[in-house]
Amino acid sequence: MPMINFRIIISAIVSPLVAPLLIVAPTLLTFFTDSQYFLSQVAGLELAFFIASMFSYLGFGLLGIPALLLVRQHMPLTLLRVCAVGAVAGSLVFILFITLLGWALGTISNGSLVDWAYSSAVGAVLGGAVALCFCLISGLTSRSRP
Repeated sequence: MPMINFRIIISAIVSPLVAPLLIVAPTLLTFFTDSQYFLSQVAGLELAFFIASMFSYLGFGLLGIPALLLVRQHMPLTLLRVCAVGAVAGSLVFILFITLLGWALGTISNGSLVDWAYSSAVGAVLGGAVALCFCLISGLTSRSRP
């Protein structure tokens, strides 16, 4: 019977919460500067955190884990490789998130190249942050591991 690595399980549970926290963090910081604005935005923060968490966990489960398993079959996992896979997966998930959010709100833009590039860059940062958190909690270092 294979041994279960609980650090990987804990990192898989905790690390997808990094992206929703980074999305909600700018509004949370307004608490210290303008508490009236913050109090008016609290209800929206809960919904934003819930929806972002849902997309983060779905992206981690449907794109991140299979991509890591695929990379692991062909080469050893390193911190840099995991963060690169996370950035690509995060970019795809964030573009999907923004597109579906636009459809739900009825505010679909024409999708200019600048909008796509910005969404892709933000998603890459969020995905890389989730992957970095996953690596730090699970104990994956910059050294190669089989």
